Amino acid sequence: MTPKRTFRDMVLNSIEYALSLLASEGLKYPSAVVTGGAAILLAEPRLSDVYSTGDVDLLLEFPTDVDEVFPTLIELERKHPDEIFTIATKGVAELTPLKRKGLLPVDFVCPAEPRIRELFQYTSRNAKTAISKLSVGTEPVTVYLARPEDAILCKLAVGREKDLAGLKQIVSKLDEFGRLDWAYMNRLAGRFGFKERVKALLQG
Repeated sequence: MTPKRTFRDMVLNSIEYALSLLASEGLKYPSAVVTGGAAILLAEPRLSDVYSTGDVDLLLEFPTDVDEVFPTLIELERKHPDEIFTIATKGVAELTPLKRKGLLPVDFVCPAEPRIRELFQYTSRNAKTAISKLSVGTEPVTVYLARPEDAILCKLAVGREKDLAGLKQIVSKLDEFGRLDWAYMNRLAGRFGFKERVKALLQG
């Protein structure tokens, strides 16, 4: 009997696939940090009852990750048009597997706005929990998990409408589970200038 694939398996397999493609074009990174909704769900699996995500937000080396990654993704799509689809929006380059079942799109994130960029850089440096060491080409890649508070604040800082409803559910449940450090998140919001957004989130 084949064991059921977990969300963690999906995330790690998706990252390994995406980074292996980049490595095939000469882009190699010693580590990567999962942030966004995937990081929150990996940190607190009980949230899957009220929240889901359709992609993996990944932080690589700052500050040139997306600048390096996007043209490489374009070249990969040219070479493998039936296997992957790529797209870029402001500060994000996305790779979507087309034929690999069970894999999630991987978003390589590097915001352009300086204040948000600084927050994401901090989030990357502050990720201390290693969740896996993947084999990518001939070299291992250590995958770290962003703190839930950092991931929440990053999503709040970007401010996409589609994220706000989900964030309210996340915050409510993490509070209920006793897993949210409000003092830390408020301190971080003050440091990067997002206290009003956190306040608005609290007010619901």
